[in-house]
Amino acid sequence: MPLSTKRYTSINYISGPLLFVEGARDLAYGAIVDIYVQDGSMRGGQVIEVSDRNAVIQVFEETRGMDLAHTSLSLREDVARIGVSREMIGRRFNGLGDPIDGLPPIIPEKRLPILGAPINPVARAKPAEFIQTGISTIDVMNTLVRGQKLPIFSGAGLPANEIAAQIARQAKVLGEAEQFSVVFGAMGITQREAAFFIHEFESTGALARSVVFMNLADDPTIERLMTPRAALTVAEYLAYEQDMQVLVILSDMTNYCLAGDTEIVFADGTVGRIGDVVDAAHGRPDVLARMPRILSWDGHRSVLARITHTQKLRYRGKMLRIRTASGTEFSVTPDHRILVDSPGGPVMKPASDLIPGDGIYAAKRLGVTGTEPCLLDLLGELPCYVHLRGQSLEGRLRQAHGTLRAAAERLGLRYSRFTDSRVKPCFTPAELRRIGADLGMSAAEVSRLITSVSCGKR
Repeated sequence: MPLSTKRYTSINYISGPLLFVEGARDLAYGAIVDIYVQDGSMRGGQVIEVSDRNAVIQVFEETRGMDLAHTSLSLREDVARIGVSREMIGRRFNGLGDPIDGLPPIIPEKRLPILGAPINPVARAKPAEFIQTGISTIDVMNTLVRGQKLPIFSGAGLPANEIAAQIARQAKVLGEAEQFSVVFGAMGITQREAAFFIHEFESTGALARSVVFMNLADDPTIERLMTPRAALTVAEYLAYEQDMQVLVILSDMTNYCLAGDTEIVFADGTVGRIGDVVDAAHGRPDVLARMPRILSWDGHRSVLARITHTQKLRYRGKMLRIRTASGTEFSVTPDHRILVDSPGGPVMKPASDLIPGDGIYAAKRLGVTGTEPCLLDLLGELPCYVHLRGQSLEGRLRQAHGTLRAAAERLGLRYSRFTDSRVKPCFTPAELRRIGADLGMSAAEVSRLITSVSCGKR
């Protein structure tokens, strides 16, 4: 145990899930850090970029509530590692190796780096031992043997998850004395898919011989990248050090894709095609580091975020073409999550679950001429609700009309619009313009009171 720990306090700014730390050149790429927040809580993160000026940390949890002046971090491990033990069999973990089944943490026998070690391909034994999956088409026509990969390519709506779960439940090596186990890793799956896998593993008894890693679609991206590495590290430990027969199943490796013609909004307001960005930056970290930030969603609000990874895939399944009332069009895979409006606020929803009438948050091109427009001008006649800051508008109405009831009658609004806490302070753009005109306020003055805009229900 170290007698002292170096703390880094020079955090420049926070962008979505990323922290930018000035002068931390001694941090190594891939290192794991502990982040200390002002409320006493601690979060984890990984170094994804190091330069002469800044180190970029991707936070595993959310960054909401972090204060630049009172947040610090320290090095936990020089490289991402996972604690391994034979007791992991029969347990469920997230993509970082933390238990998510409600049971206590395991007592690791050792901590292994998840980056793996190079293997001499010449020293590899010839694959020859048959693994019975219990699916006759695979066993007869595309036999699976130890040391080989069996990819499952699936189109939208086809039972790829059911097949993966069936193989995990039925697979075995015939005539071998070693204990057989399954290491299952699911990446970027929805809550519904996670519930299906949990039910399948627990109800059939397959969990008793399995190690399950699950990363959900709303979990951090960096965790999704670490999930297959963690699963393979555990599999190598069970196979090489515990002398077990191990089958590794990785699900949804190519899920959640956007078509190349989908447009994205950059920090300066310009719009570009995602395909052009990927073509320019894929496999070129120097170009990726210079890319401008884009408008993104961090689970609570829109933020300007850096592009940290790109992926280019061939896809032959079903694509959904989505068109909004504002004229925006884009194509996605059915499982791609879309930001939509709901009575409880913005939520992420799989594209396949969208129905006509859902309010999608999307960018819209506006023809602007002359002077710079304010937010109220840009809203136009959009069917939405504008939420205001504080009660300064109500104070001005009282001053102008004596009471809010008199102001409501003058403006043709229900008095409850000013007194009901469920809708206060919330108006349509047309109502807000009427109030502003009554008070002699310009559209720019009213716009400065706006905190957010929502569609659908208030």
